[in-house]
Amino acid sequence: MKRLFFFAALSVCVGSMLVSCMSNANSEMKKILKGIDEKCPIPFGSFGEFTSATLDGDNAVFTLSCSEEAMNLDSLQQHEDLVKTGIIQSFATLNDENVQLLMDELVKADMGITYRFIGKTTGGKLEVNVSADEIKALKQSSGGSGDPDKLLETNIQMSNVQCPMSMGNGLVMNKVVREGDNVVYVYEVDENLISIDLLKSKEKELVAGLREEVKNSVNDAAMTTFLKLCRSAHVGLGYRYVGATSGKTVTFFIPANEI
Repeated sequence: MKRLFFFAALSVCVGSMLVSCMSNANSEMKKILKGIDEKCPIPFGSFGEFTSATLDGDNAVFTLSCSEEAMNLDSLQQHEDLVKTGIIQSFATLNDENVQLLMDELVKADMGITYRFIGKTTGGKLEVNVSADEIKALKQSSGGSGDPDKLLETNIQMSNVQCPMSMGNGLVMNKVVREGDNVVYVYEVDENLISIDLLKSKEKELVAGLREEVKNSVNDAAMTTFLKLCRSAHVGLGYRYVGATSGKTVTFFIPANEI
């Protein structure tokens, strides 16, 4: 689940970093970036860490060293426009004070923002830029009133372009779909390791475990952002396990009012 809302969480985290480095209400972006850069590397959960915050012309540049187990940079490079759309929609839709502060500071400084992702293993790169003019136009038009459903759909698409994703322990996530009032994760199961019938028989225990994961996500930026958007879009979560050999399926749900 964490992967789905990486780019939305990114906006929140960068905004939080700005807050921690603003010495006063009139702080200049150059000083803020210098303060952030001096604190690097800054952990970003299982995805990696921020390694620098710099100024490049009219852009604030945030560089991340990324775990390629958490992000498929090769796939995302082929869908750069989709990634940019997701970031812009995050700015417009996430009614988060840190995101709004980030936009305000960029507008005041007449700066754009660049996210530079570098794979830890391969050194692969993905660079996405939102220009100063795009941020100004976005701030004037949206004011934090974007469409949660559109952001949800864009991030589902971004997750799917990275599939299949190995989750370990005999699970491969093949796709993420919106089915009515639920976002459903579809996993292929290696039945030499996991029995679909056993999963069915353990439904109560497994759903309880999934609820506990949701409950304990308060310190995970990607998960917290994801759940917040699900609540805004009034959607719950579904987990569908499909036997690779038998084709048997079992699906567990956590309704929207429980996340």
